[in-house]
Amino acid sequence: MDKKRHRLLERQIKKVFSEEDLEHKKLNDFIESVNDAYLGFEDDHKQSERTLELSLNELFKANKQLNDSKLLLENTVQERTQELVKALERIKESEHRFRNLVQNSSDIITILDKEGIIKYESPSFFRIFGYSEKEILGKSAFQYIHPDDLGKVQEQFVKLIQNPEEIVSVEFRYKTTEGNYKTLEAIGNNLLDNDSIAGIVVNSRDIEDRKKAEAEIIEKSQILNGILSSLPVLIYKINKEGKFTEVAGASKSLGLDDASLLGVDVKEQFPGIHENIPKALSGEYFSFVLTSSMRGSTKYFENFLFEDKNSKGNLIGFALDITENKKAEKKLKEYSNDLEKINKELDQFAYVVSHDLKAPLRAINNLSQWIEEDLEGVLEGETAQNFELLRGRVNRMEALINGILEYSRAGRMKFNSQSVALNSFIEEIVQNLAPADNVKITIQPGMPSISTEKVALEQVFSNLISNAIKYNNSPEPAVNITYEELDKHYKFCVEDNGEGIAPEFHDKIFVIFQTLQSRDKIESTGVGLAIVKKIVEDKNGTVWVDSDKGKGTRFYFTWHK
Repeated sequence: MDKKRHRLLERQIKKVFSEEDLEHKKLNDFIESVNDAYLGFEDDHKQSERTLELSLNELFKANKQLNDSKLLLENTVQERTQELVKALERIKESEHRFRNLVQNSSDIITILDKEGIIKYESPSFFRIFGYSEKEILGKSAFQYIHPDDLGKVQEQFVKLIQNPEEIVSVEFRYKTTEGNYKTLEAIGNNLLDNDSIAGIVVNSRDIEDRKKAEAEIIEKSQILNGILSSLPVLIYKINKEGKFTEVAGASKSLGLDDASLLGVDVKEQFPGIHENIPKALSGEYFSFVLTSSMRGSTKYFENFLFEDKNSKGNLIGFALDITENKKAEKKLKEYSNDLEKINKELDQFAYVVSHDLKAPLRAINNLSQWIEEDLEGVLEGETAQNFELLRGRVNRMEALINGILEYSRAGRMKFNSQSVALNSFIEEIVQNLAPADNVKITIQPGMPSISTEKVALEQVFSNLISNAIKYNNSPEPAVNITYEELDKHYKFCVEDNGEGIAPEFHDKIFVIFQTLQSRDKIESTGVGLAIVKKIVEDKNGTVWVDSDKGKGTRFYFTWHK
């Protein structure tokens, strides 16, 4: 192709010049130089084309790589952007959560500079102490601290400044807007080198309620210790070796020293206790009486011993000082023996007195009858009445003697319990009393059979029913006997429709020899109700009267089941 172009150029030149000119040497040299220049240009042009072709290929290749890189970069940027958006959302969520925590937390977050100037207070500070941001920010925190606590707080603050890696804690009182103080528990961190904070961060908590509770616990503990110390109870703990590890209670009042007991073998104070330790370790709960020699005197203790569930093998014990109880039991036994002896002597005395007093009375009664018989037809008027009065007084005296004997025996005589069918039992008592025909006596039907001392219950019913008949001045006297079954006892009632008893005499009638009417009007010893009261109370019951003048009388008594 290049040769064709060369020949074409050569022909074109020859067309311009004549043959003569062409034969001219200079012209030929010119043409030759033009041809050479053209050929050189052609070579350069071809080389440029090849270079350009190579450059274009590289450019296309680079452009493709650039497009690929662009797509990759766009994808990477998009992914990174999405990740950044998500990270920002998480940061916002975290900031929101942290802000809510700070806003609603009861704990206080404070940031101070290195001089103790307040840079930040969390909302809880303002709620607790009542200040506004304007009042507190930029002020020294130390000016609000109680003077008695200021020294230790400043000491910890200096320590925190000098040792940034340490964390310090301190309790102190901080003034409120009202001028009083609240107790704070604070922990400080040195974050002065943290660019985002650049301060001393103090986390504090209002512990005023806790301090009050602690004070109450201490006060109650002191009261409890005082009570324990005043009671004759020693509380102790024994380890596996049988030695005292803890002691509380009445050690001092028992002549002991708490410190001197610690580490001491328990058998030195309570000989024989080791025999019962295996029982306690086996889970058996029991008590036992031990004697202990303290300061030269013997004391008696009732020990309650059981295993400490929180410390396997250790024992907890309560030693109750029953020395005074033992002494009282001994005295009571002595008194009981003396009383039994006195009662026997009293029975003997009563028998003798009864015999010796009744004998003359019978003699007087017999003599008066003999005199009347000897002077029959001669004794008249007032003399005859006096003899009749004499025998009445003798009978009254004998009734009084019998009443005294009956009262002295009431409650002291013990009988075996036996089954008593109450309805037939009371009916028999009524028959023995032989009331007048006009007296109506009603007994509640369906009364149960009970096991009791029959003689004692008979004395009670007999006296109450007898009084209800004797002192009833109604034209149609009536007596009603009822009962009520309660949890642990029966409640009986003997009711009449007589004239009643005024409230001011309700207690008096149970006193021996007390009567509300003259003995000349109604013959009475005044012993019956006193006997009732004595018997009922001896059987752990109670007796009382419910009555008013002109409204009848109801006598109640309880009888143990």
